[in-house]
Amino acid sequence: MIKEKYNFVDKYLHYFILNNQFVSDFIFDIEKKLFLKNNDFKNHKHIFISGLARSGSTLLLNILHQNNNFCSFTYNDMPMILAPNLWSKFFKNKTKINTLEKRAHNDLININVNSPEAFDEVFWKYILKNNYITNEFILNRSILEKHLLEYSKLITLVCSRYGKKNYLSKNNNSIFRVEKILDYFKKSFFLIPFRDPISHTNSLIKQHNKFIDLQKNDHFVLKYMNWLGHHEFGIDQKPFKFKNENYISNKKLIKYWISIWIDYYEYILEISKNSKNKNRIIFVNYNKLCTNKNDYLNKIFSKIGVNDHTNKVKIISNHKTNNYNIDKNQIEKANEIFFKLDNYINISN
Repeated sequence: MIKEKYNFVDKYLHYFILNNQFVSDFIFDIEKKLFLKNNDFKNHKHIFISGLARSGSTLLLNILHQNNNFCSFTYNDMPMILAPNLWSKFFKNKTKINTLEKRAHNDLININVNSPEAFDEVFWKYILKNNYITNEFILNRSILEKHLLEYSKLITLVCSRYGKKNYLSKNNNSIFRVEKILDYFKKSFFLIPFRDPISHTNSLIKQHNKFIDLQKNDHFVLKYMNWLGHHEFGIDQKPFKFKNENYISNKKLIKYWISIWIDYYEYILEISKNSKNKNRIIFVNYNKLCTNKNDYLNKIFSKIGVNDHTNKVKIISNHKTNNYNIDKNQIEKANEIFFKLDNYINISN
């Protein structure tokens, strides 16, 4: 979220729209009736980005969003994510300031109201009625053809709103939907960013502690993140439920976060290995993206078959780490997975 103070009206509007299934049904239905034409964007080339939080997924989103081929949800679409055209034409506040500022993460990415953001999960929370979010975990629930049809309609509406044919999504929770989405959108790609496990888990711990403090000082931040399905860190942090065994419960330990890293990337490696869509699952090494910059970007665009219309970007990486007590066997396993990710069917080959 943008680091701005939401007034009472803003907060109530977010609550009324994002926390109400009846309102979601109503505005999505109105949006479809008013703005969904006969255009079908199912067979267009869409890009879906899904990586463990702090893997470089937002960086990839912002880079690709510069490309003239793509559109995405932006902060201007909040809070009526399910009715982007209705909100844009009739209700959007035209006076919003569009100067760049730090986002709540207080990292190296600056944003404004025109910046793309991960609002896809609002749709999945709505269409699945939150049945995959428990008090402890994010679960893997079945995605049906009817869900994907409605998702295709939303993508069509977003593309119509921005006058584009190709949709760009960043959604860390889509890890459980990779195969279903690629089966349905047969010309699309998934980009899976990954990062070396030590600096990655350091970044996760730092953001986890930062958002705990933010949410304690402003309870709206906690509600906002829950409404959007963002449970990556903070008071209501929830790991993905990949296995049945008990998870480490102490979130202050580096062992907890490395365990999350291992489970996440073991899962996606297995999915990719057995997928009939493996050529459309692209692993992106964040460390190489920061080191090789535009050469690496050119390989990404070549792999997904998109002309590079982006401005060449300046990528800055902060690799500071803390001296946590790391379990030797655990980090060896994580490093082994990192090596497999970097040497799988991806843009480095």
